[in-house]
Amino acid sequence: VKKTIHQECGTFGHGNRAFHYDFGSLHLLPDDINPKLTEILTAKYWNHFSIQLGHWNTLKVIVMDCQMFCLMPDHTKMGVLNTMKAYLEGADAMYARDADNGQVIILGPLKLMESNLTMVGGTPVWDPKNRHVQSNAEVKIPRPPNAYILYRKDQQAALKAANPGIPNNDISIMTGGMWKKESPEVRAEYQRRSNEIKAKLMTAHPHYRYVPRRSSEIRRRAPRRPRVTGTTNASP
Repeated sequence: VKKTIHQECGTFGHGNRAFHYDFGSLHLLPDDINPKLTEILTAKYWNHFSIQLGHWNTLKVIVMDCQMFCLMPDHTKMGVLNTMKAYLEGADAMYARDADNGQVIILGPLKLMESNLTMVGGTPVWDPKNRHVQSNAEVKIPRPPNAYILYRKDQQAALKAANPGIPNNDISIMTGGMWKKESPEVRAEYQRRSNEIKAKLMTAHPHYRYVPRRSSEIRRRAPRRPRVTGTTNASP
C-alpha cells in the first residue's frame, strides 16, 4: 500500500507534511480506457464514503484521508465527485484539503466551500477559520497573458538578436508598432492562444480572479535626470 501511495502521490502524500494535489487536473483527464472498471470502483468508494452523509451531517461534507484519496484512480476520483453532485441534486461539488489537518481531504458542496477557500502551493484548502490567510498571499497565480503579450514574447528573441543590447522598453515600442500592422488572421490566432491558456488556468484554478495591484504596491521608476550637454561658464 505504501509503495502504491508513493507512486501515486510522491513523498508528500504521507507523514507530517501537508498533502498537495492539483484537483483542477481532474477536469483535464483523457478518455477513460476502462469505464466499466471506473463505474465499479466509483460505486465501491461511494458506498464507503456516503455512510458519513447521515441526517446529522448538515453540511453534507465527506472527510477522507489523503492515503485513501491517493489509492483512488483519477477517473474514480472524478466519478466520486460526479456522484456527490448527483447526491446534491445537481449542485456543484469540489475537493479541497482541510486547513486543520494537512492529511485530510474534504469533498463537499461548492456553494458551502468556495467562500472559505485559499490556495496553498497550488492546492485549494478549505479554511473556514482563516488559518492560512497569510499563505494565500505567498502563492500567486500568474495572470494569463493576453494576445499582445504572447506576440511580444514570440518576437522578442528575434529583435534582440537583430539589435544586440536593445533595452526592453524599446522592444515594447517596436513590437507595439508591429502588432498594430499585423493582419487580422495573425491577431486572431494569438487571441485564440490567449483564450486557450486562460481556459486551462480557469479549469485548474476555478476560483482565480485577477486583482489589480494597489497604487501603493506599484514600484514607480524615478524620473530620469536630463543629461547635461554643455558646460556653463562660472561667474567671476
